Amino acid sequence: MRILAKWIVTLIILLLLLITVTLALLQSRFATPIINRLATYSPYPIQFQQVSYSLKQPWHMTFIGPSWSGLEQTRPIAQRVELWWSANLAHPRQFDSVLVAGIHYREPSQFTLPAFATKRLALTDVSLLTPNFEMKNGKVELNNWHSSAQYPWWQSFQGEFIVSADRIYYHQQELNQLLINGRHSTTDKWLFDGLSFTWQHAQVSGQAI
Repeated sequence: MRILAKWIVTLIILLLLLITVTLALLQSRFATPIINRLATYSPYPIQFQQVSYSLKQPWHMTFIGPSWSGLEQTRPIAQRVELWWSANLAHPRQFDSVLVAGIHYREPSQFTLPAFATKRLALTDVSLLTPNFEMKNGKVELNNWHSSAQYPWWQSFQGEFIVSADRIYYHQQELNQLLINGRHSTTDKWLFDGLSFTWQHAQVSGQAI
């Protein structure tokens, strides 16, 4: 029993030492190569230009310049991704908040999200450009988002949502300063609490009663 107890204590000490060394490395210049190396073992071929971490915010991590690798041509995902992990370590893909900033695509279908769940998903500085649709400086906030094989990413959430954009162009119609807020239920019902935009120099707004 004493030998077993010594082995358990030794393993705990080694584990704590490993965690301490890992956290120390993540705060150094080695953070980016370490994360990029670990990413090669994941099912998602992602690489980062820079990774930032600080013990002042132990559940927060910032990834600069993420891009899909392993393709014929490296494809940028966004300018910045910030993750706030949940304190529930039993679910490593459960986040308190996820921020994706600087999304610029000519085909919206190119934008995909890996499998995870978060209490709040925020997409900022979104620019989409297709022959029939254009969004400039868009922002999307979704509560209780989770990946789903059944629905597209913009339907895979339950709760409140906010969508805004400086400019929307769709089928030769232009809307400016668009703001929509509402709720999306588990039964796939959409409830709109407010809507405002500028169309042909006229201000249009509405609010649910």
